[in-house]
Amino acid sequence: MSETKRALTEAFNATWQHRSEFTPVIAPTRDPGLLDVWSLLPHTICGKCGVPRCMAFAASLLQQASRPDPCPALRDDLPFADNRSALGVMAEAPLHPGPEPSPGLGESSDSHARSAEPSRARC
Repeated sequence: MSETKRALTEAFNATWQHRSEFTPVIAPTRDPGLLDVWSLLPHTICGKCGVPRCMAFAASLLQQASRPDPCPALRDDLPFADNRSALGVMAEAPLHPGPEPSPGLGESSDSHARSAEPSRARC
């Protein structure tokens, strides 16, 4: 058995023996989207939060322009306590910037910078 294989076997066996001491870390694989936030709302479309539709309120929550508190169903109804907590955690989380826009089909990444320059005719 090679030295590397022996070291890996010992490391795996030690990890297995101490597995009860480990705490799994479960992290979301992506940031929540509009429908994720909307699914946590009560869908009453009452407008009492100050926004005409629950989808618009979800967008406001997602952009962190609002907190869950203005929604009376989230604030007062016990069945929505877990949803209220989840939305509160989302409201406190830092916003992640979106992906950089990629160049269009057939364009290089510096073609936009060059297009601002006046074209020069060649003789």
